[in-house]
Amino acid sequence: MKLVYADLFPPFILECDRVNVITIEDGSFYYKLVCEFFAQCEGHEGGFVLSENNSIMHIGKVTDIMSGFIPFEVNTKRLLTKLYS
Repeated sequence: MKLVYADLFPPFILECDRVNVITIEDGSFYYKLVCEFFAQCEGHEGGFVLSENNSIMHIGKVTDIMSGFIPFEVNTKRLLTKLYS
């Protein structure tokens, strides 16, 4: 798969067996990218193009944004006991 965005070069080649990392140091540009990607996942227009074998794919159907990696309360007795042991 390829992920293309007009303001970024070159296109990102996405492979199933690799973790792809994008480092963005400009906070306002990062915010713009995340908001636009999230909007496209919800079905709105945006600047990202995802393709596989030169066929454009709908981003919302094949991607997901994970915003909460720890869905539990950190300060619980059970968790703290396991951490200390």
